[in-house]
This record gives sequence, structure tokens and C-alpha cells, in this order.
Amino acid sequence: MNINLAASAVATSLVQRGEERANDVALVTPTESTTFAEIAWRTANLATSIVEQNPPSYWLPVFVDRSVDAVIAILASLHAGRPLAPIDATLPTSRIEQLMSRLGNPTHALVSRPEMASALPANVQAISGQRLHTTFAEPVLVAHDSPGSVLFTSGSTGRAKGVVRNWKAIDRRLGDVVPHGQSIRSSHLQPMNFSGGISKAVRLAAGETLYVADPRSLPLDELIRWLATHEITVARLGGGIVDALLRRPDLNRRLPSVREISVFGSRRDWSQIPLIRTLCSPDVIAVNSYASTETGNVSRFEIGSDQEIGSGRIPSGTLPIDRLKLVECEDGQEIWVRDPDALEYLGDPELTAQRFITDEAGVRWWRSGDLGRVDDEGNFYFTGRRDLMIKINGMRIEPEESEHALKSLRGVSDAAVVAHPTSNGSHRLVGHICVEDDGLSPDDVNSHLRSLLPSHLVPAILVRHDSLPRTDRQKLDRPALLSTPLQRWARPVPDEEFSPQARWLASKVEQVIGLGRVAPNEDMWEAGLDSVGAVELCSMIAAEGWGHVDPRLLLTSRTAQRLEVHIGRRRRADPSHVVVFNDGGALTPIFAIPGTSGTAFAYRSLAETLGPNQPIVVIEPRGMHTKGRIDWTIEARASSVVDEVNRRLGENQPCLLISHSGGATIAFESARRLIDSDRNPHLLFLDGIPRDSASKDPTSEWSKRLHAERRRFSSSSSSLKWLGSFLRRAPNKVWLLAMRPVLVRFPGKRRYSIDHYKNFWWIDGRAMKKYTLRPLAASATLLHVGKASLPEQCAPWVSSLESYAVGGEHNSMLYPPHVREIAAHVERLCKAMTTANL
Repeated sequence: MNINLAASAVATSLVQRGEERANDVALVTPTESTTFAEIAWRTANLATSIVEQNPPSYWLPVFVDRSVDAVIAILASLHAGRPLAPIDATLPTSRIEQLMSRLGNPTHALVSRPEMASALPANVQAISGQRLHTTFAEPVLVAHDSPGSVLFTSGSTGRAKGVVRNWKAIDRRLGDVVPHGQSIRSSHLQPMNFSGGISKAVRLAAGETLYVADPRSLPLDELIRWLATHEITVARLGGGIVDALLRRPDLNRRLPSVREISVFGSRRDWSQIPLIRTLCSPDVIAVNSYASTETGNVSRFEIGSDQEIGSGRIPSGTLPIDRLKLVECEDGQEIWVRDPDALEYLGDPELTAQRFITDEAGVRWWRSGDLGRVDDEGNFYFTGRRDLMIKINGMRIEPEESEHALKSLRGVSDAAVVAHPTSNGSHRLVGHICVEDDGLSPDDVNSHLRSLLPSHLVPAILVRHDSLPRTDRQKLDRPALLSTPLQRWARPVPDEEFSPQARWLASKVEQVIGLGRVAPNEDMWEAGLDSVGAVELCSMIAAEGWGHVDPRLLLTSRTAQRLEVHIGRRRRADPSHVVVFNDGGALTPIFAIPGTSGTAFAYRSLAETLGPNQPIVVIEPRGMHTKGRIDWTIEARASSVVDEVNRRLGENQPCLLISHSGGATIAFESARRLIDSDRNPHLLFLDGIPRDSASKDPTSEWSKRLHAERRRFSSSSSSLKWLGSFLRRAPNKVWLLAMRPVLVRFPGKRRYSIDHYKNFWWIDGRAMKKYTLRPLAASATLLHVGKASLPEQCAPWVSSLESYAVGGEHNSMLYPPHVREIAAHVERLCKAMTTANL
């Protein structure tokens, strides 16, 4: 038998991009940027390690997160010709062991970063990119009809389905190479272990510049601000992100550079198109499509600026008769897809035979289980499912897998997991449960589920029943569960009398969260509130005449009952630029400074991880969320910090200053002033070190952003060029006074827009240019995310320095699961400082 062998088209194209566009930016995250030449070099280097170290076992597990390293690991496995099995490194241990067993218990696994080796089962050797090679292996030849990848998705039998795809399916994602000179800047927000994540990663080989971020670790405003700052042109956003944006009152031009916006995971309605055009621009192209892991993209429907707005649901495309047909079934018309990318389901011949069909003409079809219809104009619509599978936030979910995990817990007599619709048109998983052991608590059940399932399969809430509804044939009556009012199973709360205002506020919290009753004395964050919902709740409160409410207030007033009290206080006093987490805790407060243009939201997860006994005092910039003066210099910012420390600490109490990113310079100057007043502070830098006017790194992200801002502003018109030339020759004070109305737009006025926070980034940048670093007789600890040069740059400025590499990326280090490592260092330092003080 003749087998045609050839290297992966993705691998060969990436080598070509590395030569043709060597110095062009290829991949950007919130913490770093990488060129095409660097991507190609690192990919070839890691592929050489794979070829040398990986024995000839079939599947290569690739442990990934959402980082530059994860993209390189995926591309390197293609270069090395190894069939890859991407696995989320944050999965529970039991889940990882199950997946490795189904892959045949391979002895080697590729890890995106060395620290991921701790997630591997015993006796599995890690392959990483630490080893440097002088010569690289050429792209390895593969049989394109043979298996090239296996992707694990949610399964209805209690275990994940392994979708096996051939090498052609991967190369098909490459598409047409972008012509020379054409620039496509595309967002990449999907998990790397899913089909969409890999599809976007291989687009690097087509010449796209990818902007990779984890939307779980960034507040929505910060994520959108980051994408807007980099002027992305193609926005590939999850359905949940789009839904959250469309509910916002401040949509206007959040992403003005976007020319094409593609959404997935939700069924779109024509009424949303004007909102999408408001979010981006009137000329934006909105794209709806039909796709699956087994088939890739099958159809596409574009809505341009000249398209008239229709009514009802938006089509998924025109019917592609060469790839798709509708077959009559008892539930309507089932969608069948011709020549799917998938070959089989790993280790499941019964399911493979059921879903993959070869007709009399020898054509191979995949039975999707989806239902569809075609209108008179030939437009194709996805209308639902024959089974229970559903997509939530772009992730395919089989509720039966969550049910299986619930029923495996001793003390649970019956269980069902149902996707309930929410008020915003999305869905959330609800676990309906019957408990025979009264000693079993909701916390016990949630802990059990988190130990077995990835986070997207864990039900958002639990509802307890005496018995689940059944049909006449004793089958579970899911429609009856859907119509049942949701009453969250939670720890009992005291039966107290609440004021009408507290009950009203609790009803608004319920409306925002959409997961059933929330008591006035129940923690709204634990009930499901997020940073987007916090802004929405504050908008509701203001609309009802309660006045302006700062969203940061919800971080400390975590119940409707406490929020009512503080709203009354805020009516009588202006809000403070200081936010205190865990106020009232018995331990010595620690003090935190956000990164450049950052807010107190960044420290919420750290405060929750440290627990209610550890107060954290976060000092934001004046004017960001308060009326009044703005601190224009590092010295002025430091003065605010010192005032707060002296107000809250006794004479001999230890002082720990935490700073993130650009906040390190403010913490550094604050420590100098505290030492002058006979205090002994310790500095904890989180992925940032002190900078001043002499700290110039032309390749840094900071410098690139400053240059981009200068180019964008100075090129807007000839008159602005003249004004910029004049002001560059003027004294700094004149420059600031003249440019403040244009660039700063009076930040003292409270608002929540991209430009408002961007102004404070600009102010901090100007302040650092005027600041001069001097060595400081203080001890410091530096936690960084793999930036080996930071300790060397920081050491000359402090008397002693400890440095540690930690997990996550620049922003995600402060969010679960990485924040636990940060919290451990904080607890260690607090204990050491207290002991030394005694």
C-alpha cells in the first residue's frame, strides 16, 4: 500500500513566516510580545527536543494553558510530526490520570512551561523547551490521512469523548496565507485544549498576529481595554463575553478598530446587530457560523454594513449542499455533515459506529445530533439538539457527565444536571440533587465535583429536592425541572427582618446573577456576581435614584444588607481612594498598590485566598474613582501611601508593601519615606520593579505603547503635528497644562471608560519619566512569571532581594489558581516579619 508522506503544512508555513517576516510581531499577551522569527526558532528548538526524547509511543500529551509557551508547544508537536493530545494543565488530578490512561499511559508528555511538570502523573517524564540546540530537526513527514490529534470534549457516558482527527484536518485550518503587507491582528481568547484554540494557534503560520489572553483572569473592562489599545482588527469572542458587552450601557465604540467580529457558542438575534455595530463601528462585518470539533467550520453567514436588519434569529449560513444535508428524524431534521475531519471516537467503537455513517455511494457522513432548517431563500439555521448537549460560553457540555459525578458521591440518592436559561439569553448548569445523608453539605458536594470535573462542567448552583419529577414511564422529567423555581441549596441563613431597601437591593442582585433567590445577608460574590455584574448592578441602583455607586464598594460591602448601610454613608461623604478588604480582620493590615491604571479589583482574589482575618488596604490613584485632586508625581502617590500606613499602624508594627507591575515604583518611594520616619518596611514586588527616566528598554511593551500613542496622536492632523512640536520644546508644566484637556480629559470626573483608565496609565508614565531611582536600604521579595532578567535589574536598588518564579502570566498571577502561590508567599513574609518584630 502506498502512503503519501509530507510534512505538516502548518510546520512548513511557520518556517517560511519566520524568514519572510522575521521582525514582525507575531504573538502578544498582556505581559509580552514575540516576533515571527522568535516563534519559529523556539518551535524548531522544542520540536528537536521532542524528536530526541520522545519514544515511538503514539500519542503525545501536551499540557497547555493560555500563553505564548502553549502556542509554541502545539506548533512544536506539529513540527515534530507527533499526534498531539492537548490537556488543560489545571484539570483535577483524577481527571488528568483518566485521560492519560485512555491515551495508553504514555511515558513522556510535553509541558508548555517547566512548572507544569508537577501536574504529570508519576513515572511520566516531562519534555520542555529548556534545552537549547545548535541544529534543528526538519519538519517530520507524516501520513496526512492518519490520526494527527485527539481532542477531549464533554461526554454523555460519564467520561470525556476523545475526538480523533487526521493531519489534514489541522492543515485545513491554515487557510490562505495572508498577502505580504496585509496585517491582521486577531484576538485569541479560547482554551488551547479545544478545537477553536488550536485553530487560532495555527493561524500564526498564515501570517496573522495573535493577541492571546485568558478572559477568566482579567476583568471584562481590562480585557476590552487591552484589545482596544492594540487595535485588533478581527475579534473572535466567546458568546458569554459578547452577551456581557451587549448588556452594558457604555457600549459606544469600545472596539473601534475591529473590522470583523465573529461570535460562537450562542444563537444570535438580528436585534443584536445594531448593538454590535455600536460596540465596534458601522462598517464592521458580523459573522455567524456553524461548526463543531468533529467537522470544523461548515457554513458562514456575513452581515456587512449594507445588510438590512432582519427579524428573529440570524442564519448560520447558506446551505452548503456539498458538505451538509438535513435528514428527517422523529425530532425534526437532523444535520449530517459530509467528509468530517474526525476519524473516530477514541476507544469507543460503539459511539463511532452510531455517529459516523457511510452511505451507498461510499460517502462518509457524521450525524451531528443537531437540528436545523432551511428557509425559502436557502438560509440555514441551527435550531437545537436531539440530545442534552449544549454550548455555554463556547464550550460544549454534556450534562450527563456532571450527573455521573454527582451520583458518585456517597449520600446522594438521585441527581440531574440541567442547563437553565438566564435572563440574558445564555445558560447556566444547575445541579438538582436528592440527599439521603443530612450531614452532607453544599460545600461537600461542590468540593467533590471540583475534584473530578473541569470548572465548566461544575454546576453554577445546587437545588435540593425530596424527589426528582418523573414521567409515567419513570423517566426523569427534565421539562418539569426547567419550570421549577430555583431555590439555591446553601447554608441556612438566620431568619431576620430586613429593611425594604435591603430587600430591594437583594432583588436587583438576583436579577443580575439570574440564579435564583439571594438573601439580603448572603454574600453576593459567592452567589455568582462577577466584575461585569457589579457594574451592571451599580447602573441599576443609579437608575432607581439611589445616586452614583462605585463598583469597588461591592468588594467590601458583599451583602445587600451591608451595601444598604454604606450607600447611606456614601450619600453623606465622597468616596475614598482607599479600598479595604477583610476590614475588621485581627491580623496586621498589609498595604497594596495596583499596577499602572489598575484598580482594587486586581487584589480581590488575593484577599479571598488569605481569608477574612487578613486585612488588605489598597491605595488607588486619587481622581480615578474620586473627585478632587490628582497626584501627578511618584512622590505625591507615595505620600498617599505613607499617610495611610501611619494612620493604620502603631509605632512598632511591621509593614508589608505589595505592588503589582508599574506600582513597584510607587511602593519603592513609599518605602523610602517610611524608612525616613523610622519604620522598617518590606517590599513585595509582583512581576514589576522600580523604574525611572533612565530605565529605558526599547523593546519593552511599555516603550512600544508610548511610541504608539505618540505616533497615533501626532499623525492625526498637520495642526496637531505643529502643536506637538511646539509643546515638546515647552517646559514640562506648560506641556501638562496644555495637553491635559486633550489627553487626560479631566480624570477627576468619575467615569468608567477605556479612555479614563488609559489616562492614568499616561499620567504614571509621565511621572516615572520625572522620577530618579536611588539605592534603598530595604529588603524586598520579587515574584515574577519567568522573567529571568528582572531580579538582576532590581538587585542594585535594594539592600537584599529574594526572587521566585511563580505560575501564571502578568495579570493572571493574581487570579485563581495562581493566586494561591502568591498568597503563600504573603503569609510567609507576614509570619517572618511578625517574628522578627517580637
